[in-house]
Parts: sequence; structure tokens; C-alpha cells
Amino acid sequence: MNPQEIEFLEDGNYLSFATLKRSGDYVATPVWFAPDEDCYYLFSAGGAGKTKRLKNFSQCRVAPCTATGTVTGDWIEGEAYLLEGPDDENAALAALHRKYGWQMKMTDLQRKPRMNPQEIEFLEDGNYLSFATLKRSGDYVATPVWFAPDEDCYYLFSAGGAGKTKRLKNFSQCRVAPCTATGTVTGDWIEGEAYLLEGPDDENAALAALHRKYGWQMKMTDLLSRLSGKMTARTYIKMRLNPS
Repeated sequence: MNPQEIEFLEDGNYLSFATLKRSGDYVATPVWFAPDEDCYYLFSAGGAGKTKRLKNFSQCRVAPCTATGTVTGDWIEGEAYLLEGPDDENAALAALHRKYGWQMKMTDLQRKPRMNPQEIEFLEDGNYLSFATLKRSGDYVATPVWFAPDEDCYYLFSAGGAGKTKRLKNFSQCRVAPCTATGTVTGDWIEGEAYLLEGPDDENAALAALHRKYGWQMKMTDLLSRLSGKMTARTYIKMRLNPS
């Protein structure tokens, strides 16, 4: 890249990081990144799709992007690998702290270990999550939902007047478990916290994550929601799992 392209790339806070699938397709997600001499450091949840793909293929593509993943420059070919050992990991964390400061410190607090990689992989490999929200009586009400992982959180969506959205206005506590389309739970329940998103930036980030996971299915859902007038009433939810 020429100096102008490097400056444009590094001036941004987000990088669209595309990793290679066995099919030959690339899957891109927006990530934080920190330049350090001749390389860039990134971070991800241990069981996330990108980390699994990097174990098979080191090829990647990157481009400057917005927080929601909208690419704002040219794609550039590269290679990436997972770091091992405290020295390399500490060097990466130091670079990220230099760039993002207090934001990275807050992210570190939220990224305490909660599940082992196998549990994360089992959860995220599914298309449905049983999402249980708390009633005033102390009971939980569970419904199967689509969900999309995005670094240290998960995005969900719901009809604005649905019971789960009303309950989240009273209590942020929730429980989640992998499940089938009909809601049959297939794994252990995990405690978490969830809240309703407000504002277009957060809602667009949630929608972008859901589109990355569900592709044409999410596009069809959006189309039907617009035709039925339900799109404007849709509510997006951000959920984090509690440390174990």
C-alpha cells in the first residue's frame, strides 16, 4: 500500500476482517485493530468463527470499515495467525490499549472467562438460542430466537411489544441455552444480562451482525417485516454472558 492508503486504514477504529471458509468463500466481521511496526493486532472470542477458520487457513482480507461493517476502502490481501504464549498475547494487548485506551480497559472487564471454547463453539454453531427473561414472580419465560455473536456479546431481535421486551425493561437478568427451532433445549443454561438497544448506530450494528450470520434468511425476514409494517416496531437486544 502507498502511505496515503496506510494512513486511511490506520486512522479508522474498525477493520473489516475476512477469513477463509473451506468452501473458498470469505466471511467478514468488523473488528478493533492496532498497528505495531509491520503488523496489526486483533482480538476475538476464543470460539468465534474467525478463530476456527484461521486454524485451517491463514489467508485473510482486510479493508477499512464502519462499526457496522460497511466497507469504506479497498480490500487488501494478508495472512493472519492465532497467537500463543503470554509474551505475544501481552504485546497484542499492549498495542490495543495504546490505541483504544479506556475503551479497551472496559472491554477487558467484560471479557472475563465464562465458558470453555468447546461450550462456546457448541452454542454459536446453532441457529437458535433459548432466551429466558425474568418475570416479576421470579420465574423465567423462554422463547427460541435467532442470535448473532459479535466479539464479546450476542445480538437478538424481537417484536417491540413482545413479552420478552417488556420483561427486559424491568429486569436485565436472563438465561440462555442452545436449542432447536421449536425451543427444545440441547445444552446447559447459562446466566447472562441483556438490554434493549436504542439509537440507530447500535441497532444497525445488531442488524449487520444478524445479516452476517443468517444471510438471505435475514433479508427475507426484513422484507416480510417491512411489507407487514412490523419493521419499525422491531426491537434489538444486546446480551452478554456472565463470567463463570
